[in-house]
Amino acid sequence: RKVEEEEGEEHKELVISLKALLRALRQYTIEHHGNGLAWNSAKKFAPKQEGPGAASIDTERQGYPAAEILKEYDSLIKDKVSSFRLAAEALDEEVVAIADVVEKAFKSQREMLAKVTKHKCPNKEEKLNDLLAPTTEYLGLIPHDCAE
Repeated sequence: RKVEEEEGEEHKELVISLKALLRALRQYTIEHHGNGLAWNSAKKFAPKQEGPGAASIDTERQGYPAAEILKEYDSLIKDKVSSFRLAAEALDEEVVAIADVVEKAFKSQREMLAKVTKHKCPNKEEKLNDLLAPTTEYLGLIPHDCAE
């Protein structure tokens, strides 16, 4: 809100890119996690595969779209988070620092989603909290007055 009230094309671009990022995140969430995280319910897992979009072959055979979930999230980071980061670079160091934290939070969330696509939902809430901890830590780095 504070940035939105500022004058100048750079501030306007930052707000536009942030709104686009949030809309894209909302759409992604509706498409892939409309009823909560789309955990993999497969009983068997193929050996660990590495690389972007890597998913168990067994899960793909069962119709669980692990590769699609990760690919679309990667696109969101590449297109929207990067645009937001670029718009922030036109402003002061404080805004760039916040954009860095946002970018790290999205990348941390991507790591969590990769785990979600490969495993069943954990039985214990504390395991879920462990998965969310890195993202939570990054979000905690955003100054309080920026979140209002």
